[in-house]
Formats: sequence, structure tokens, C-alpha cells
Amino acid sequence: MYALDNLQLDENVREQINRIVEQRVRAAERVATVTNVKTCIQVPVYDSKRMTSEAFLKKCRLYFIAPGYSPAQFHEVLPMVLKGEFKLWYESAINEINSWDDFVTKFRARFDNETVKRKRLRTLYTRRQNQNDPSETFIYEMVALSKQINPTESNEVTFKRCVDALLPDISALFTDLQELQNEC
Repeated sequence: MYALDNLQLDENVREQINRIVEQRVRAAERVATVTNVKTCIQVPVYDSKRMTSEAFLKKCRLYFIAPGYSPAQFHEVLPMVLKGEFKLWYESAINEINSWDDFVTKFRARFDNETVKRKRLRTLYTRRQNQNDPSETFIYEMVALSKQINPTESNEVTFKRCVDALLPDISALFTDLQELQNEC
């Protein structure tokens, strides 16, 4: 079967070697996994001003699941998504990270502590649309941040905050639309 056919070996020895080789080839086939890492899912990027750590970690899990990684491997494939300061931090903490839960705990402690949460909350309540901000994008970002910070907040409160943060001329249009909707 393999290159052993030309050797002068006892038939029993040859069969035994062929069985061992065959078993190892089958075992190697089970271990080797080919995955397509080119997914349609964008590589998650953490921006503490625009998202919570939970939103980022959820995006990471979805990104890792798409090509077929198991949750037990997530902490090992993190270098694919971590860039800049996050990657440097991860490389310095890698000896203390033995599971996804270890990573989550350490990541939150470092990048989503109380100070960061207060800054994000302040951003939500004080951010205003700039001349260069497309209105639709601005509204989607504000709604997403609102729902991450206050998941039980009513849509009306979120909408009001978004409208109040828009440029005055644009905000007036949305207020008129809201009044029109109430009349109908």
C-alpha cells in the first residue's frame, strides 16, 4: 500500500506498519480543519466611546463562529481581530489568558472600567451632530449607543434624545414629522 511494498519485511510486520500508518493518516485528517476566514462579517473594532465591551465581545463571538471556530478556541484566535493598543495589551497578558472567560474578564477590567463607562455615558448625553455627520448615520449611532447603555429605555426617549442632538434645522424637520405622526 505504501512504500513498504519493496522492502523485504515479514508480511505480518508489513501489515502492522500499514495499519499504524493508516490510523495516523485518519487521525491527522480528523485534526486538520480547513476554514474559510474570509467572511462577510467585518472585523470587530472596539471603540469605547461608541460601544460597550459587551457589544464588542458579541461581535467577536459572531466573527469567530462564522468560519467555524469553537468557543474553546476564541481566546487563541483573538490576534486576528485585535489591533494597536488592544493587541499590545493582549500580548502582554497572554500568559494569564487561558480561556474566553479569562479574556472577557481582563478585557473589561482594562478597557471597560467605570471611568470608561462614565465617559461613554457622557458621550451619549452630550454628543451633538456636526456639519459633517450624515443625519442617518448619526441617528443610527446614537440609537445603538442608547440601546447598549440603556437596553430597557423606551423608543420615545431614545428618539427624543436623537432629535435633540441633531443640527437645529434638521431637528426641526424631525419634530414636525413627530407632530404629524401624532396627529394621524
